[in-house]
Amino acid sequence: MLNSLSPNGVALIQIPTYRRTYSFDVDTYIETPPFEEGELEMHYLPQSKVFDIIDEAYCKPIKVIEDNYVGRRGNELSNTFLVRKKENPVKGWRAKLGSLFGLGT
Repeated sequence: MLNSLSPNGVALIQIPTYRRTYSFDVDTYIETPPFEEGELEMHYLPQSKVFDIIDEAYCKPIKVIEDNYVGRRGNELSNTFLVRKKENPVKGWRAKLGSLFGLGT
């Protein structure tokens, strides 16, 4: 999603980032899904990984806030991220060298 932003484009995303005692194992999940039909299935992505994804998409966080959108405040944490795509993202070492020496890539 962030990769599709135009330069200076913005995105507002909300992601559950923490739950006490949360773990995920693909094999266990496939064998015995832990959710009942009709129940909301939610997984958590650590905040540090969200920042990695933002950086890898050549974006910059403008604002990050804790929110109460996952429910149980003491056991879970969710964040809302306002993100902006960098104006001229330079991708890869060839592009960086070309930019340094004024060459087109």
